[in-house]
Amino acid sequence: MQLSEDTPLTEFLVTAYEVGTIWVNQVPYSHSIIITPEQVELWDGDFEKLLKENIELILIGTGADAKLIMPEQLVLFYEKNIGVEVMNTQAACRTYNLLANEGRQVIAGLLI
Repeated sequence: MQLSEDTPLTEFLVTAYEVGTIWVNQVPYSHSIIITPEQVELWDGDFEKLLKENIELILIGTGADAKLIMPEQLVLFYEKNIGVEVMNTQAACRTYNLLANEGRQVIAGLLI
């Protein structure tokens, strides 16, 4: 049987997470970030910054604990028919990596 190495379908992956720090491609970030398959940028928590071209799904990592986000804060995504999932940041990191490696157009807003 011939084996071949998996080539990631994304340029940016979360390589580690601990409370207070997110590593993307082995680079530590101690500030909240937005990550897409094409880029990573610092994030101030403004949900409008998560609206990018051709996004299928938005993941919101709420920090160490899962927190509720008020429905009125999510209306701007629903109006554009973009799916949104809210979970703790550790789960959002894992979910982002899985979806990005499947070639999905996903964006994650990850709060520290």
